[in-house]
Amino acid sequence: NTDNWSIYASSGAAASIASVTQTGYSGKACKATITNAGTSIWNVQMRQNIPLVNGKTYSISFKASAASARTIGLLFMKGISPYTTNYLNSNISITTTPTVYGPFTYQCNVTDNNNFFAFLLGGSTSSVYIDDVSITESTTKSAVISNAKAEVIGDAISNEVIMYPNPATDVLNIQLSAKIAEKVTVNVIDLQGRVVSSIKQTTEIEGTNRIAIDVQTLKPGTYIVNVATSEYSKSKIVVINK
Repeated sequence: NTDNWSIYASSGAAASIASVTQTGYSGKACKATITNAGTSIWNVQMRQNIPLVNGKTYSISFKASAASARTIGLLFMKGISPYTTNYLNSNISITTTPTVYGPFTYQCNVTDNNNFFAFLLGGSTSSVYIDDVSITESTTKSAVISNAKAEVIGDAISNEVIMYPNPATDVLNIQLSAKIAEKVTVNVIDLQGRVVSSIKQTTEIEGTNRIAIDVQTLKPGTYIVNVATSEYSKSKIVVINK
């Protein structure tokens, strides 16, 4: 619903939010009605205070749709002068179909108790529906295993998840510890938040808990690979080369 959320509008823009029943959402969703969009995506913001801690990784996901296809953004910004932008993604395309977007990840290098998190909704008068907003915080440590050309996600001692090679050309290998290998979901996500490849469960190969993802059909670029169980979730940036 709309608890703790507020609307900020600038440059003549105007908008309001309300908790409404909407097809495709469980219970109610937050509807942002934009009566004057201003000239920029920044001119309408739906936001609340979310303190940041240096050294943490923040993962953001949400469900959204719009009255007509449009672009929105995500923002972490210092809430007092000099209003420093801590994180920005200003090019998330949403459609009329309720869809889960993310996770979008931000590796934080500041501590900011005045930070606010915002959805950037200006530049279009198309109403936006938002629900199931999730912002999770974790401590990320990484190490490089030079002889395997692999990167370790999570605790470098436990080696719970290893991805290699990175950059990948044909196949991305994900090796899992027995602790998390039984019931795991791996999603490959592009920078627009779309899941372009997904694998559930693992196949034991050569005595190891390893998943091999064929990336030959993916366009060259940067992707987020998320490994998750019911109690564990880690994301890593992977580059696909051709």
